[in-house]
Amino acid sequence: MGRVTLVTVIPFGAAKEDEQRAKAMLQEQVERMAGTPGLDVLEGHPSAALERLAVEGGYDLLVIGTRGSGRKKALLGSAATEVAKQVTVPVLLVGADHPSRSAAAAAGSPADRQDRS
Repeated sequence: MGRVTLVTVIPFGAAKEDEQRAKAMLQEQVERMAGTPGLDVLEGHPSAALERLAVEGGYDLLVIGTRGSGRKKALLGSAATEVAKQVTVPVLLVGADHPSRSAAAAAGSPADRQDRS
């Protein structure tokens, strides 16, 4: 069975309240999902943090919710676009149902594929 981890990235030095809000948002999403996804709040720049997650976690795919303001950002989201350009694993960009929220999920790993064999 594949593994899904929900992730959000907060800036370096963000307040504890920001981290707590991020965890609460992820927990809300976890409760909507079937199965038991992992969740994590990463600190740093989104593209660097998600690249590190993908490589260290052995994920096959990043699914990134998009948001933003303005016509182009509303379609793609500037952070999501930057991540898609810089990470070394495939990225699927998905428009968010709630424009004020965005999260990323990383799915599948080489170990997961071996378990299915």
